[in-house]
Amino acid sequence: MCIDLPGHGRSYTRADRNYGPWRNTEALEVALPQVAPSALAVVGMSLGGATTIRLAAQRPDLCQRAVIVDVSPQINDPSRGLTTQERGTVALIDQTPTYASFAEMADAAVALSPFRAASGVRRGVRHNAIRLSDGTWRWRYDLFGPRGDGADDDGNWADFTPLWDDVARIRIPTMFVQGGESKFNTEDDVRELQRRLPGIRVEKVARAGHAVQSDQPLQLVRLLRDFVYGAAGES
Repeated sequence: MCIDLPGHGRSYTRADRNYGPWRNTEALEVALPQVAPSALAVVGMSLGGATTIRLAAQRPDLCQRAVIVDVSPQINDPSRGLTTQERGTVALIDQTPTYASFAEMADAAVALSPFRAASGVRRGVRHNAIRLSDGTWRWRYDLFGPRGDGADDDGNWADFTPLWDDVARIRIPTMFVQGGESKFNTEDDVRELQRRLPGIRVEKVARAGHAVQSDQPLQLVRLLRDFVYGAAGES
């Protein structure tokens, strides 16, 4: 089962546009008991992975195993200057651009997805795109732009560094999956994850960038099956 976090896909939006791991976890605390009360694992990538860190630390009853895909609490370190190519398709949603046509939008994503077939990228764009009333297209994200009248002040939700303390609190089996070509996490980040959570399993997937599930889906599935079912003693 896949869940669109608040502000993503077809899920609800927040007036304060606070889509950090802390608020996201509050949403999952409501959703998971209803839609996946017996889930063997929770898997999250990027912001979803940061949310999984918080969930695993706070609600192990809802998260028997955790899989964190290509994100550490240090990922948004402002001192790290990645190029557009290194950021990949993440660079496309840093703001709220609109495109004159679906083809223009898809071409922009294809150009930043060197490890994926163009046909697969276009399918993903179709799922994550919305056509506006004026005929232009934009992403199905509500992460940016002015905060609404109901906004509260929770600081900078994109600063994930407080999650390092949550990493140290995790007591469930956890796996970190890193894209072999991703620049979002450094070797120091991985070492810090291992220091804070000595039992963490670390896997690096070759020919994958930040979105491992899109670049090398079969390899990620193999890792998930081994981690989840192997640990459970199931076939």
